[in-house]
Amino acid sequence: MDGTLLDSKQFHLKAWRLLLKKYNLQKSDAEILSHFGKTTEEIAKNIFPPHFDPKKLEIEKDNIFFSLISEISPFQGVPELLSRLKQKNYRICIASSNPKKTIQAICVNCNFEIDVVIGVEDVLHGKPAPDMILAAASQLNIPISECLAVGDTIYDIQAAKAAHCKAVSYTHLTLPTN
Repeated sequence: MDGTLLDSKQFHLKAWRLLLKKYNLQKSDAEILSHFGKTTEEIAKNIFPPHFDPKKLEIEKDNIFFSLISEISPFQGVPELLSRLKQKNYRICIASSNPKKTIQAICVNCNFEIDVVIGVEDVLHGKPAPDMILAAASQLNIPISECLAVGDTIYDIQAAKAAHCKAVSYTHLTLPTN
């Protein structure tokens, strides 16, 4: 979802910056961004000192991000594309490292037509493990061999490969206006 259907990277980054600031810590944007695609808990483990509770940080960061959802817009044409796919009877799942309530709120905010949502709490292991892809296929009641995973990070593609699913890597490029 993030980076594939909508540009939420700046909002996730803002949430991480605010959380780090709360604890008087600093990390470079590059260091934070290098972990995007992993679960919030995994990112917390990687950017906070070991004495911090990653579960507590996960909740705090997700709450900050949730408060920013109304500011997030989908990439141009995405709601229309999802609607056309639905009209052609494709089944669509958003499998994201975000909590399910966050994914659902984004879907409503961005007018996404989808069948199933898989969030971080629905799986034992986050990406790059195959759990999210396998859960999506199961919830959609579609054989994994008939699924196509679309993602923008190496973790998305690794998850699809581990699930033995077809995959497409997609990166939305924002070109400079000047």
